[in-house]
Amino acid sequence: MLVSFVVLTVIYALWPLVSHLSRLWYIKDLLIIVLILVLASLLLHLCRTAKVLQTRMQSGKAQKIWSWILLIVGVPYIISILLAPIMQITHMAINKIISMFVIALMAGVIEELLFRGLLFNSLLSFFYHNKNRFLIAGLISSILFGCMHLINLTHQPLQSTVGQVIFAFTTGIILIYLRLLSNNIVWCMVLHFFIDFKPVILTSNTGSHNISLVKVFLAVLPLMILAIICLWLFNRHYVQTNK
Repeated sequence: MLVSFVVLTVIYALWPLVSHLSRLWYIKDLLIIVLILVLASLLLHLCRTAKVLQTRMQSGKAQKIWSWILLIVGVPYIISILLAPIMQITHMAINKIISMFVIALMAGVIEELLFRGLLFNSLLSFFYHNKNRFLIAGLISSILFGCMHLINLTHQPLQSTVGQVIFAFTTGIILIYLRLLSNNIVWCMVLHFFIDFKPVILTSNTGSHNISLVKVFLAVLPLMILAIICLWLFNRHYVQTNK
């Protein structure tokens, strides 16, 4: 499955080439939709199931407390993610909004099936006999998810790209935990879609080049730490309930 992950990730990384096949925006969007359907079908077949466990595991007491802390700390981020696009799209042309929707949909569906689906499942199988397999698989998949954004160095500054890597790593851990918590990947797709559903996704520089890397790191550090704690607590609770 790891070979399939690498091949499909490379194919997905080349999706911008689609935009050069036509100058008409609706043809470009249609081609992207076709790409989504093809890649999603292949990934769903390879993943076999959207579940991580046979049945959704109930959270332990400590895990519930830290999950609520993560949610409370994350509320300002969630509000900004949801409100910012609403404020901006009112001034956008309808074709731009549609293109933004299609690209965000592609990122939400394909990247989740790649990293929280195929890769995470493969890593769980690889570390099957390790008691910390959920934590290890979650961290590795999140690191690789962050590193995938290094491809943006081809069209944007280093500072923007490194900031994206840091943000993507943090987001990756949260999305892994969400998949484990819900025992499904659909909610990961939904959250990922809203994170990417913003006008900047249509530009060549999708990072934050005007914000220092220190500020980016400090901004996401609380969420990063809390998400790792929650992931570790899930792993510990799973081990305790499956002795």
